[in-house]
Amino acid sequence: MSNEIQFPGRSDAPDERFGQLIRPLYEPPQEGTYWDGLHTRIMNRVRAAAPDDVVEWWMVMSRWAKMGTVAAMILAVLAGALLMQHEQREARMAYDAVLSQPPTYSFQMDGEEDEPPPPANPILRSGLP
Repeated sequence: MSNEIQFPGRSDAPDERFGQLIRPLYEPPQEGTYWDGLHTRIMNRVRAAAPDDVVEWWMVMSRWAKMGTVAAMILAVLAGALLMQHEQREARMAYDAVLSQPPTYSFQMDGEEDEPPPPANPILRSGLP
């Protein structure tokens, strides 16, 4: 697999010409001293940030992990508080919506039917008792 930047289209398209111009900026250096120097600079920076009793890099990371755990717990508590506040707000809005509508009462008295009976057929009316 190549890390070369490839643009779709014709070879003389503006994108291809632009890609050829910026390709040297994204190529990694060929000499090995660059990577060794980068590693040395990173490790020196880690050692400088570590207290005197820390010798290895993973000891520095373990101290960062403790702070990361504390930060994650604080974020979880804040997220839970916001969720509870949101649910309380929704419940309050539903409660207010119910109370803002005037009550409607419907009841049926004895002897009343839900709907009136259909009118009798006049032809059959004379034969019914």
